[in-house]
Amino acid sequence: MRRLLLAVAVGLPALALPAAWRPTERWRGFNLQQSHWKYGFVEFEEDDFAFMKEFGFNFARLPLNYRRWLSNPDDWESIAPEKLEFLDRAIALGRKYGVHVMVNLHRAPGYTVAGGKPEPASLWTSAEAERVFLKHWTFLAERYRDVPAEALSFNPVNEPPGDIPEATYARVMIAVTDAIRAITP
Repeated sequence: MRRLLLAVAVGLPALALPAAWRPTERWRGFNLQQSHWKYGFVEFEEDDFAFMKEFGFNFARLPLNYRRWLSNPDDWESIAPEKLEFLDRAIALGRKYGVHVMVNLHRAPGYTVAGGKPEPASLWTSAEAERVFLKHWTFLAERYRDVPAEALSFNPVNEPPGDIPEATYARVMIAVTDAIRAITP
């Protein structure tokens, strides 16, 4: 599924995709925004997932800010695994209520759609930013490697700007997809 989303996003031929990419059912849902930076990192609530199930929704996109799981906010590489318990819980709640969870970085190393403190370098032009971006995604892939694709998917960045050359965007997204797939096909 992740490779299909990438292929569609960058306009690559779908022929290179595995045959079993399709979800077993149509996803219907919405963003759960409360953990986004501007809301002060409020926890996801069980009631949110229960509500979604009760009203026939089966998909929750979680827009996240990678700085939430840093041990040092001035060091974009300082991943603190214990700070991801909020996400562990959200994924578990999704599984409990049959709601597919998509992890999306609204703020990723080197890229943001949000305001606030700028990133130290651009994901699209800096090899260092791309390395750190891949580090975070490989960490997430490793952490959630045992969660089935029917329950969890990854959306590496939110709404990349239109001024990024297609070849640059494709290069970064292929690199992150390959890194994730090397851990959790």
